[in-house]
This record gives sequence, C-alpha cells and structure tokens, in this order.
Amino acid sequence: MACRDMKVTSGATESARSGPYGGAMRNQPDDDQEPTKDGQANPTDKEAASLPVTPFDDGLSPLLEERVLSELLAARKQPEGLTEGLMARLPTLTALLGDGDPKAALDDLVRNVLAHSQETDDALAVTAAAYSLGLTRELDSRANTHLARLEAFGAAYGFEQRQARRHSDNGLRELTKLITSHFTTRTQPRLDLVIVTSQRDSGDAVTVFIDLHTHPAAPMRPPRLGIRLDDQPSGEVALRFVPSLSKTDQTPGWSHQTLDRPLTVPLSQAVRLSLRWGPLWPQLTVMVTGERSNQFDVVTEVVGRRVGVGVMRRDSTD
Repeated sequence: MACRDMKVTSGATESARSGPYGGAMRNQPDDDQEPTKDGQANPTDKEAASLPVTPFDDGLSPLLEERVLSELLAARKQPEGLTEGLMARLPTLTALLGDGDPKAALDDLVRNVLAHSQETDDALAVTAAAYSLGLTRELDSRANTHLARLEAFGAAYGFEQRQARRHSDNGLRELTKLITSHFTTRTQPRLDLVIVTSQRDSGDAVTVFIDLHTHPAAPMRPPRLGIRLDDQPSGEVALRFVPSLSKTDQTPGWSHQTLDRPLTVPLSQAVRLSLRWGPLWPQLTVMVTGERSNQFDVVTEVVGRRVGVGVMRRDSTD
C-alpha cells in the first residue's frame, strides 16, 4: 500500500477515555443500523445486524453541495447552457468531475446523466435538469435560452412552463447530490482497509491497517472508526494519519496517507469494526488475512461511505 503528501489527524475530543486496545475512545450508540450490502460474504440478517453502524457527521457535505448547486444554477441561466467553455469557469465542477479538465468534466457529466436516466425508474427531475443545462440530445439550435429549453422539456413530457421549472429546480438539487456522491469518478477517494488476524502469547488479536488516497478537489473528513469487543458497548478510536513512505502507487497531485501505527485489538470471542469516511462516496477495499484464519468467521459489509467488518471465533457462533 502506498501514499502521497498529506497529513490528517483525527481524534476523540469530547468525553474521550482510554480504550482497552489503545488510543482514545468514546461511547457510540449501536442501535442505528442500515441495510447491508455484502462485500465479501453473504451474512445472515442476524450477522449483519450485529455490525455496528453509527450516524456519520457529514460536516463538509453542505458546503460542497452548496458550491456545486451554485455553479449549476449559474450554468442554467446562460443562453447556451453548460458548455465546455463555461465548464472551464466553474472550478468546483471541473475539479470534481474532470480533475481540472473541463472537457473531461463535461463529458463525464453528460455520460453519467444519460446512464442515470436509463438505469433509474424515476429520472424525471434529473432529465428536466439536463434539459435546463442543455445536456440532452433532443435539444436543437433553437433552444438557445433557458426558457426555450424549459419549453422543450415541457413539450416532450407534457408539462406547462411552471411545472417544468419546478421539475428543473428539483432536478438540479438531485443532480447536486449525485455529483457529490457517485458521479465523482476521476477524483474518487479510496480507502484500503486490511485486517490481519494473529496469535500472540497474550491471546489472539486483530490488527488494523488503513491507507487513504485523496485528491485536493475531493475534500474528505478524517475517517472515523468504531470498535465493539464481544458484547461491550461500541467505542470510537482516535486515528492519526501520516504521509506514507511507500514508493509504489504514487500518483501526481494525489495524497496518500497511512495510520501512524497499526491498531491492534484483542480478540476474545468477536470484534466488530465500523469505519465511516465522507462526505464524498469513496472506493472502499477490504482484505482480511492472517494466521489461523480457518478458526474465524468473517462478515464484511460495504454501504455507501461505510464499511463494517465482523471477526468472530467459530466456537462463539455455534
């Protein structure tokens, strides 16, 4: 695993206390669950429910979404809509969608909007936004004002102007959410989580390694890791990241960080990890390896910006 130049520190501040596996820890609620999407196994409902998922503080989302929505609104007002030349003057959209390349940003946006319209049952609002921005193939050269584009959408879908405008407004808000989540592919952050099981003189243990790959155009908060031992309440562990010294996977313009030291957790019967990272939707990769792996059951789930891993001794699940 490799890294780039950036240093992020995260820590438990309010009501912090020392955890049994090192670092600062604070209590978390463990009854706020989400539907699961397995990444490595097919957990039963009981197993999936045992993986703690806690609310994520999306502190950066409102600011980022506000900037994206502001740029989309500005583009909608222009006579020709969102063109490559205008995209070059929209720094947030160009950075998020094209890694600084306005043509790539516009091409990716058009392709993603088209795919969303084809793959989603309720794509009317985003379609209206695409008409407003001048991104649809159905428009001709006469649609050289926002009003003309709204009328074209209304004629195609049976709406009068006021209704078309309302659909466009809703579509820009929905499009903003999509751009700041899974439309961001060229600058999508990546988190690599490696879980290693091992046998020690003091007993079995699980060691956690985390690598982060981030782009300046896609701001991310420090990851938050919750750990639950056996039936104890969940606790959040303070994480500190430093630039990686690895030379393998260096990409110009990106930052690559790793934990300043691996986190080791004692394994009695079960360890459950809940890792959240946002506000953008990252690529999350998980690998579980180590000694005596045939003596443990491992359940992995990946949902949006969260990944959960449960490592349970087999005799504890019988």
